[in-house]
Amino acid sequence: MTVKEIMKSYLGLRGKSSERDKIFACPADTFYFDYWLNYDYPKPLQGYVPESVCSRSRSDYSSYLFNAGNLMTDRHGKNVGRPGIAGLPISSIKHPAGTVMLAEVPALIPFSWHQPKRPLYVLSTKNCPNAIFDNAMNMVSFVDGHVSYIKIYWKATSDLSVVAGDYDPPGGYDYQWSPN
Repeated sequence: MTVKEIMKSYLGLRGKSSERDKIFACPADTFYFDYWLNYDYPKPLQGYVPESVCSRSRSDYSSYLFNAGNLMTDRHGKNVGRPGIAGLPISSIKHPAGTVMLAEVPALIPFSWHQPKRPLYVLSTKNCPNAIFDNAMNMVSFVDGHVSYIKIYWKATSDLSVVAGDYDPPGGYDYQWSPN
């Protein structure tokens, strides 16, 4: 059972997710950058798209993601070694006040729905414009239950499949993805 399925059961929502699941939509979710969300699609990448992430079936009609990178596998089913907390008992998480449980979708890329701005630079002219925003501000909830508006670190790379949730940030940031 996914986190969203569990939450839906508490809210009395049943059945397949749809655009009616507005409780899972961030009010600021009004656009996204297509280069990451559709990197495996055959259609051309669009860059900035003036449409919400939560309106798309691929996002399960949600603006939020659970910190489950540790369950990610490659195309051969091998774990790819990303940090995450899925399946772990809360007691095993060493820093619950600093470990992300849920985050807005843009926290992984990262960009910000709350502080929209031009990209710092273009990563690849082939897929221009690839918006990369180091220190983008996003809402996240932590394992201990508090919610905070924090800056997200992004490590520059030419591999568009690498996202901010693939690694813990360096010192000076108020969060981590791993349970250690």
